[in-house]
Amino acid sequence: MGTIAVGKHQFAAANGYLARLRAAAPGSRFVPLLEQSLRLAVEPGKSTFAKARQMAQDAVNQKDQAALLAALAEYNKALGGKAPQGSVAREYYSYLGYTDGGVDQAIQGLERLNAETPNDPNTMLPLAQHMVRDEQDRAAGVALLEKLAARPDIGGEATEVWRSVLTWVTPTPKNRSWFEDYLKLHPDDDEIRHQMLAPHPLAPAGPVVDARLTRGFAAFKSGDITTAEQSFSAVLRDKPDSTDALGGLGLVRMQQGDLAQAQTLLSRAVSRPGAGANWAKALNSARYWLLVNQAEGAQNVGDFAAARRELDQALRLDPAEPGGRNASARLDAAQGDLTRAEKGYRDVLATSPDNREAASGLIDILAQTGRADEAQKLIDGMSPEQKAGIGGLDRLRAAVAAARADAAAQRGDLSAARHILEDAQRSAPDNPWIRLELARYDLEQGHADEAKQLVDGLLVTNPDNPEALYASALLAMQMGDWTRAQDTMTRISTASRTPNMVATAQQIDFQMVVAQASQTALEGNLEDARSMLARLEPAAGQDPAKVGALAQAYIDAGNTPRAMSLMHGLMPNGLKGSGPDVQLAYLGLLLKTGQYVQAGLAMRELQGQTLTADQRRQLDELNYLYTVRLADQQRQQGDLAQAYDTLAPILAKRPNDSLATAALARMYAADDKYDQALSLYQKALVNDPNNPGLQLGVAMAAVQAGKNSVADAALKEAVAKAPNDPDVLAGAARIYVMQGKTREAQSLLESAIAAKEKRLGVQAQDVHVAGNPFVHHDDAHRRQVRHSRQPAAETFAPQPAAPDSVLANQKPGFGPAAAPAATAASATASTVTSTAVRERSSSAPSALPTVAGTPVGGLAPQDTVAVSEPQDGSPSLEEMRNELSDLRAQRSPEVRGGLFVSSNNAAPGTGQLTSVQQALEGVLPVDNGKLSIRVTPVELEGGTLGTDVFSASQFGGGPAATRAQQAGKVAAPGKQTAYGVGLGLGYETGNWMADIGTTPLGFKYTNVVGGVMFRNSIDAGQGSWFNVGVSRRAVTDSITSFAGSTDSRSGLSWGGVTASGVHGAIGLDNQDYGVYGYGSAKYLDGHNVQSNVGAEVGAGTYWYLLRTENSMLSAGVNLSGMIYDHNENNFTYGNGGYFSPQRFYAFNLPLTWAQRSERWTYKLQAAIGVQYYHQAGSAYFPTDSGLQAAAVSAASTIGLADGAIHPDQSSTGFGYNLLATAEYRFTNHLTGGASVGANNASSYRQWAAGLYLRYTLAPQTKALDMPVIPYQSHYSDQ
Repeated sequence: MGTIAVGKHQFAAANGYLARLRAAAPGSRFVPLLEQSLRLAVEPGKSTFAKARQMAQDAVNQKDQAALLAALAEYNKALGGKAPQGSVAREYYSYLGYTDGGVDQAIQGLERLNAETPNDPNTMLPLAQHMVRDEQDRAAGVALLEKLAARPDIGGEATEVWRSVLTWVTPTPKNRSWFEDYLKLHPDDDEIRHQMLAPHPLAPAGPVVDARLTRGFAAFKSGDITTAEQSFSAVLRDKPDSTDALGGLGLVRMQQGDLAQAQTLLSRAVSRPGAGANWAKALNSARYWLLVNQAEGAQNVGDFAAARRELDQALRLDPAEPGGRNASARLDAAQGDLTRAEKGYRDVLATSPDNREAASGLIDILAQTGRADEAQKLIDGMSPEQKAGIGGLDRLRAAVAAARADAAAQRGDLSAARHILEDAQRSAPDNPWIRLELARYDLEQGHADEAKQLVDGLLVTNPDNPEALYASALLAMQMGDWTRAQDTMTRISTASRTPNMVATAQQIDFQMVVAQASQTALEGNLEDARSMLARLEPAAGQDPAKVGALAQAYIDAGNTPRAMSLMHGLMPNGLKGSGPDVQLAYLGLLLKTGQYVQAGLAMRELQGQTLTADQRRQLDELNYLYTVRLADQQRQQGDLAQAYDTLAPILAKRPNDSLATAALARMYAADDKYDQALSLYQKALVNDPNNPGLQLGVAMAAVQAGKNSVADAALKEAVAKAPNDPDVLAGAARIYVMQGKTREAQSLLESAIAAKEKRLGVQAQDVHVAGNPFVHHDDAHRRQVRHSRQPAAETFAPQPAAPDSVLANQKPGFGPAAAPAATAASATASTVTSTAVRERSSSAPSALPTVAGTPVGGLAPQDTVAVSEPQDGSPSLEEMRNELSDLRAQRSPEVRGGLFVSSNNAAPGTGQLTSVQQALEGVLPVDNGKLSIRVTPVELEGGTLGTDVFSASQFGGGPAATRAQQAGKVAAPGKQTAYGVGLGLGYETGNWMADIGTTPLGFKYTNVVGGVMFRNSIDAGQGSWFNVGVSRRAVTDSITSFAGSTDSRSGLSWGGVTASGVHGAIGLDNQDYGVYGYGSAKYLDGHNVQSNVGAEVGAGTYWYLLRTENSMLSAGVNLSGMIYDHNENNFTYGNGGYFSPQRFYAFNLPLTWAQRSERWTYKLQAAIGVQYYHQAGSAYFPTDSGLQAAAVSAASTIGLADGAIHPDQSSTGFGYNLLATAEYRFTNHLTGGASVGANNASSYRQWAAGLYLRYTLAPQTKALDMPVIPYQSHYSDQ
């Protein structure tokens, strides 16, 4: 774990593991090893170690003993004087052995390593190399080399070193067995036989072994052509006539395609005295196979003419060798001339009936041309000797079965295809290739575990079967499990490996390094990844599969130009002039880079060509991937029907495939069928449980289906499986935001951005080069980018806010006794706005009317990040930064404050009200919500009661008090005023809102008020929504209802009314029009006030006449009504002083215009309507019969004609409501706003105005709201 932590640069964790290791096992060899790893992973050890390595390499190349000693001193400096450990020790002692007097210490060090990790070939080989250089240890060294030569992993290298020793050691009776043992294994090595038998002069005291030759041949065998070339060239600079260096460099030139120089070098090697037959044999073989290989290369790049020329030349050199003839047949097949290819294979089989390549090629052609039965007949007609000699007969039979199954699948008969393969397996249960074909079928159906178990089943009873191991490795390759493929191939002994196995092993080794480079890039280490890939380029050569894999890894490493350059290097004659293998590799790269149009063209080009079975399989896989992505693209464009038509053939062929099933799930989600989408994502996840992307799909569908517990579990799984993947982290963050879990979302987005920046190798946001003269443009650019992003309420309209369809639903104010009781903050609003409308977000309270595009009682517009589902594909760094900025803005601490004034022209001393409210609010993020702390000083003024008999009798003690006033017994009431400071707390999280507080402290009566509301979408895709809530609110229509009143004439006090009840609303907004309905029921009570009950209902519709990103025009129709049990729109003792008609109906037509720019937003609203109401007559003192009787007596005495009964009244009238509101963004932290409005009902008039500021700690760069929702006093919500 400590070593892994070091590799990931998690040094604190690594030190922690080291401390635990020291405590648990202080004597463990892993303690100094981990100490060394930590020392060399950080500066200055890291740089010193790299310098030591380079110095040692240069010293060896130049054969400079002094320089090598200096290099070793640098090693000691990097190691801090401590003994080297592990692979570093192996490297150190390998160099030390080539210094004067260093061989003994080197042997001792390597023997220590061998004791610590027994049988490690990487230690044993350099140990043997140094031992043979020491006279006393030479016999043991040769014995060790002989043992190592039998190993499958380093046997070739050990054999080369063993042979090298025998070329310079003098044969003696004592060491003759070294030669004899070697020749038993290599009887054709005439040079060593000559060395053993020929008389020799007295040998020098000690051999001189050039380590550069050993390193060069080892590098060549491993495919590291660059290192091999450097090693051989270094030897030739010192020894221009070195036989082995000439031959080795010749092989390098052959590999590099420089035939002329290769022949020159090999010819010189052959001409050297004592060169032996090996180099001559290599020269002749190289000439032939070079031509064949060059032909293959030309064929792969589509240069069929050149390929034919090379093959003709090779066939002239050796017309009988089957390799060239088979290559010629393959070229014919690639050119589409299957008839000629078939003849070529048959000709080879005529002279070499056991040639498996020819047999395989012929059977493949028969299978591809619909002659599977003939192919089977060909197999059945072989003699036992031919079958025994063919070697790969099982594979040929599998190819025939696969061809039959493929033909059935192409007909759409998947059941028949499977039956064919199952029948073939029953006939040959031990045939690994039939198992492989059936496993591939299972894999296509999404049954990966079953496929693996099927192929590996043979290995349970035959663990060393080369064919079974090879088939298992091929399946692992197809599944992308390169580690398992490599481990499986390692189990096949060298002697059992066929040329195809060798080539496959090399391909797997190459792919392993490519995969490591891609992973390194994904972890953010781009430079390391690119360096790894650059070192691989020579090994890729012109192999389309390797170059294609390399190019795709370069995409992961962020170097698309290099990726494209590599692929174009394989296509000198263009795509159409290239062979199928090149075209397939290029097609894969196009899909990787999202170039779907070009990919479609390339695919159509390939589909018309004659392909081998493997090529056809590759094309099918790429076509499958292309089809799924095309269906996704069509879905994104809104064409679900076409998307399904595109995907249907894939679903029919691969009903359980995870990728196709997930694509279908996305279609159902786009069609708002979230339960079906969730079920499909879960089905896909069963077949691919380690896919974090599918976990995100499950989470998204679960959230949309209202199953948050399922979503939470899936999100945790996704993040756990890909903790460093920025795309997964960003996707999870978006879903958390949809759930209202902004805290978790912000944390994940911050991690995602850090990982993305590391991956891309870019600077963090807001970090600029010192002295950048254009920093001042950055803020403006970001605002412009944000302004171009359409807010969520406009893009998705999931759960809009309240409309101005209720704009003209005003309380009637005509008639001398009418007391329309609008509060200051609600005076600009509909005076009949329901409780459902008023139950707003605690962070954005508003009683002002909004626009028709946001239906009554819905949710306020949400931030884009809150409703955007995870995007298809990888989000850009800028998108992530924007979303994080939105989240920080959404969760930012905020201070709000404003001054709000309203007034009306009702009767002085009773219904007249002038209100001044100075709202101050602080908002803090708490958990996943926002906590609001409110302080609101409120000053109310109601004027002075008139002195005439009627006016004086409408307040407090009524006629009796008026009689006493007229008699001079009591003074007239003074000016009606009230002052207090209201306190409140609010909390909003997700779809829930709650608040609690008091009516202003200092009023005659102080009440506890508050409420809870839940709001959500019904069908977000269609724009339907609802809300429900319970509340206890102050009735703010008048001083009496809001603060409470005292009549100084009678000493009576009453008022301070609250309304407790339930409310709800439901609606739909489809972006073209909307409909809604709302209702509430409430119980009203106060101090010394008659209790009351009331109900309200309303409904409406609206249309968008104009709707763009930055402007809108809407019109609507609204109908509403309300009823109350008692009429308490009076101000004598026992009456509440609030509008409470027994019947009220309203019809109005609202119109709204809204517009915005980068810094400002405004809206203008107007509504006209017709209203009818009826108020029943009521006693002056409904709660006290004694006071009522006295009032009747006093009324007759003072000449009041109504008999102490407030008369009933009815009215129908025309009303208007006007509102203008605007906001201006001064900076990204400070926004100011203003609103002004006026309305009427008959002779009643009221107006309101307000100014406010909002200051946020986090910058606000998202586009301003449209329509604007102005900030208002907390009591405007009452």
